[in-house]
Amino acid sequence: MQWEHKHYVVAHGGPVSIKYTFILDIIHHLNTFSCIAFNNVTRTVLTQTMLLYLYFEPTVKIVTYRTVNITENETLLLLCNYTSNDDNNTSITWKYPSYGRIKYVQANKFLKVEHIKRTGAGEYTCVVSNSAGKANDTVTVNVLYSPEINITFENIKSNKILRCNAYGNPDDYVFSAWEHRTEYGDHIRYLNDNGNGCITLHHSPGETDINHDQGTYTCSVSNGVPYDGKMYRLANYTLKQNDLKYKMEFSKIYDIVYGTKVNIKGYKLFVPIRMSAPAYFTIYTVVVSNAYGQCHISVDLSPVRPPRAPNNLKAVALDHTILVK
Repeated sequence: MQWEHKHYVVAHGGPVSIKYTFILDIIHHLNTFSCIAFNNVTRTVLTQTMLLYLYFEPTVKIVTYRTVNITENETLLLLCNYTSNDDNNTSITWKYPSYGRIKYVQANKFLKVEHIKRTGAGEYTCVVSNSAGKANDTVTVNVLYSPEINITFENIKSNKILRCNAYGNPDDYVFSAWEHRTEYGDHIRYLNDNGNGCITLHHSPGETDINHDQGTYTCSVSNGVPYDGKMYRLANYTLKQNDLKYKMEFSKIYDIVYGTKVNIKGYKLFVPIRMSAPAYFTIYTVVVSNAYGQCHISVDLSPVRPPRAPNNLKAVALDHTILVK
């Protein structure tokens, strides 16, 4: 008895059985092996041929760059190319992050994620399995999004600092000049940013005193990713003078009701102001409002100056008095 492979005798044995042991390799796939037995009595040859079909571990390749850049809310589409000669036992699983968790999806070679969010950034892996084993390939998905911004205020010694904080991807920001407006929206000036999202307001007399610095400050920042069709995101901060403490008391006031002068319930408002700095000499406005409207009154608080020394004095003697002019 003997085994033959490609017309070569690869093993001898017998008389009842013969075994041929070898290490399988890809070159043996779809090869034929023949077991041949010789009958010395009848002088006949018996042959049994078999076709060797090997199942191989799959190969996998996600068709894209190793890093995929995509803007938030766009549709991500990945293609997992693979080879497997065991179709009946081949399965495809996608593994990827979703809202802070790892998601596993049994699917075909296409993965589609609609309206991808920033929480979907991370590694995306395609795993292909068959009866011989499994293989995988991984790419990194980088979700780009326009920055979220807010403004913080710091009062450090003689300076007031406004800082524009941006949180986006990529974190490479371009800050434009800040706009300073009144609380009613009137433009006052533009202030150049220091390049890192900060402006400094110096306490000094004149145009930058404590009152002129009041108003709304707007910062504008971009990282190259549009939001709602616009390249720049805006944030506002309203800088106000420290609120004054006040006291309110009930009071009787006179009013005309249907032609009759009567006492009605009213209020007295007491606002203590400590004049600790020249900047506190300014115009103060009290606004009172209710569901039907509002009214206001303003008071200009000015410092008291000592009287000036008189000039060109004349003394005129009268009968019993002296008149000074």
